[in-house]
Amino acid sequence: MEPLSALGLLGLTGYGMYRAANWAARQSRLRTARQNANVVDDLRTQHARLRSQREHAQQSQQYRQMQLAMLHLDQEPDPDFRRAASAARAARGVAANLRQRQYGRLRPMLVQHYRRCRSRGTAAEILLESLVELVEALGMPEYEADYIRQEAERTQQTRPTASPVDSVQEFQQRLSQAQQEHEQRIQAIRTLSGLNDDTRAQLLEAEEQRYQSRLFGGRDS
Repeated sequence: MEPLSALGLLGLTGYGMYRAANWAARQSRLRTARQNANVVDDLRTQHARLRSQREHAQQSQQYRQMQLAMLHLDQEPDPDFRRAASAARAARGVAANLRQRQYGRLRPMLVQHYRRCRSRGTAAEILLESLVELVEALGMPEYEADYIRQEAERTQQTRPTASPVDSVQEFQQRLSQAQQEHEQRIQAIRTLSGLNDDTRAQLLEAEEQRYQSRLFGGRDS
């Protein structure tokens, strides 16, 4: 009987080792699965952050191009509003409320440019058509273009020659200053040593938000 008892004990020991090995293997697979899931989550988070940064940078670039095209109206003899309208259409990815705020800030320039173009002989139909395209691309209703036309025509006799609008010049100066400061801050963040990639990305995103807040809200920070 002793050999049989020994064999039974050996069998139980082997089965216990088998169960222990299976449990250890299962735990190892679970740990590996959790680690893989964490890696996937981290990659998804990084990809989402990069995608958000790219979209934000693209919208900022579109907005700056739209600003420059509209400011161009006051600096060069554009015969109508087509150049600015094209840039505004390209900036459709920018939030509507930001485009509408830009319209409100630069509306005096649009009145001035309409009056200047008419004095240079641009046909009213062509001028109004391109102005409609611009105001609609800025998220405003079509009738805003007609209001601009009416205001420009009312002031045509009292202001036969165009003169700079103080509010527009002030906006141009503030825009130039904000862009210069923004570029300096971005350069400083990119060249600052001792930062990991996540911290640098967060600082760049925060600077973009500060820059947008200054442009759209008129506040310095």
